[in-house]
Amino acid sequence: TVTLALALLLTFLALVLRIRRKPFWSPTLQKLAGVFILVMLVMAQPTSERFWTTNLWLSVERGTDARSWDKYSYFLTREGHMDQALEANEHALAAARAAGEDDLLPLLELRREAIASGDWPGYGPLPHP
Repeated sequence: TVTLALALLLTFLALVLRIRRKPFWSPTLQKLAGVFILVMLVMAQPTSERFWTTNLWLSVERGTDARSWDKYSYFLTREGHMDQALEANEHALAAARAAGEDDLLPLLELRREAIASGDWPGYGPLPHP
């Protein structure tokens, strides 16, 4: 995973700095530690919050991106936020209508039923045109 890769990278860099006889808590290592702490704080957030922040929050395609809303509804369902998941699914339906992707509507309706019943075993991407 990304977190493990970062931990290994920081360990390797710390060893290189130590071998080169630079001070252990050099400004370079301080910056690396700061980046590591920042990444760990971001990774501690629930998946739905990270997805919202990176894919939907400032997206100019929020009104027409049914696929992102659909995936967001899955993350919310997985975390137990059923009301928010149904709302995200409603956004996905509206986005599909706005984008003219009527072929997605039956699939999104099926997923709406899965959210309502609490039985959405796994995410599968919606088909692309």
